[in-house]
Amino acid sequence: MTTVTITLRNLREAADASSEVMALFESIRGMVNEQRAREGKAPHRSLTINWTPLHMLWLATADPEVWTWLYKRRLVPMISLRGVDLRGVDLPGIGLQGADLFGADFRGADLRGADLRGADLEHARFCNANILNADLRGARLFGTDFSGADLHYADFRGADLRGADLRGSDFSGSDLEAARFFGVNLNGSDISHADFRGADLGCANLRGARLYAIRLEGARLRGAWWPPIPAPPGYRVETYNGMSKLVPNV
Repeated sequence: MTTVTITLRNLREAADASSEVMALFESIRGMVNEQRAREGKAPHRSLTINWTPLHMLWLATADPEVWTWLYKRRLVPMISLRGVDLRGVDLPGIGLQGADLFGADFRGADLRGADLRGADLEHARFCNANILNADLRGARLFGTDFSGADLHYADFRGADLRGADLRGSDFSGSDLEAARFFGVNLNGSDISHADFRGADLGCANLRGARLYAIRLEGARLRGAWWPPIPAPPGYRVETYNGMSKLVPNV
């Protein structure tokens, strides 16, 4: 268990401490000192907390800006959440930028508007989760299960989704520029109006995916399994065992 101590001096030395940060500090310290008064103890000028994953999740959800401010100034640490079970939990707007969430279970969770930039989410499970408008730029998502998840309007620019399961997911309107989808199964997913410019979709399975009005400029599509519609510019369709695969025009 990690013990965190925050003092008024710590906050005042950070010239950009917001009124929200100061108010939260005074509120929690006030509650602690009320309890100490009932026990006949002198009040504390500082705030000492046994910092647990639950504390971090609460603050990152209740006030992501305050959490991010405290973390970036090293006043509170980032705790590993590897393998954490958060099935069905409501975490809208949570800020876990750069967090270690390897193998975490978010099945059925509400993560609308979450900030997961640069987080390690490899082999995490998001089956049927709501990830609308979430920010996953640069996240590590190798082998992650997004089957049936609502991901529309999410930002996946530069994210690594190789080996992810995206069957039946909704990526409509999402920004997937320069993301890595090599070999990913998108069968039955909705990727209409999504932006795949510069993305790697080599050997990806796009059969049965909804592809209306997607952007593919500069995307790498060699070997992608393609539905029965015209090939995008620069590619032709060849048939293997009754299935269509994209081949670059040479």
